[in-house]
Amino acid sequence: MRTEDTITIEAKVARFVRNAMWDDFQSGRSASYDSVELLVALPAELRGRVLRIYLSPDAKCCKILCQPGRQVRFTIERIYLAEDRTLFEGALSDLAEIES
Repeated sequence: MRTEDTITIEAKVARFVRNAMWDDFQSGRSASYDSVELLVALPAELRGRVLRIYLSPDAKCCKILCQPGRQVRFTIERIYLAEDRTLFEGALSDLAEIES
């Protein structure tokens, strides 16, 4: 769902890294996250920017995002695009592959 606080992005999957980040919890448990780097094509004002998204291993979107070269489209809240934000798959809405 697009509002003035969201933006639709089209990007190319540039890189996928399995187990790119680990989290250790006080309980003694840990979790790993895969990462994907997306090279933004649209909108024009973000063209060329790289977004790194962290994915939990069981993320449903992993099937779409794990293949470099794939073109994708999604909606994201503008606030998540701040340079200092760490992005996780929950920030993406309406993720879909763009058929070429």
